Amino acid sequence: MRPVLENWHVCACDRIQGKHIHGTVYYHPEFNDGDEIHTSAIQAHSNGIVTTRSRTYRLGKHAE
Repeated sequence: MRPVLENWHVCACDRIQGKHIHGTVYYHPEFNDGDEIHTSAIQAHSNGIVTTRSRTYRLGKHAE
């Protein structure tokens, strides 16, 4: 199953080149369900799927 990001938003910071996503992750092989993460830089996105430099995610509910 592909990891899912909930309560996510796109952001940029000095330590990651390019835009990335901050959110709550589920079904990720390296994090616990409910952990807050920053992804690596976004490479592509379409139809609720985001590909970053290191992984592909499904996007759930956007942060308010």
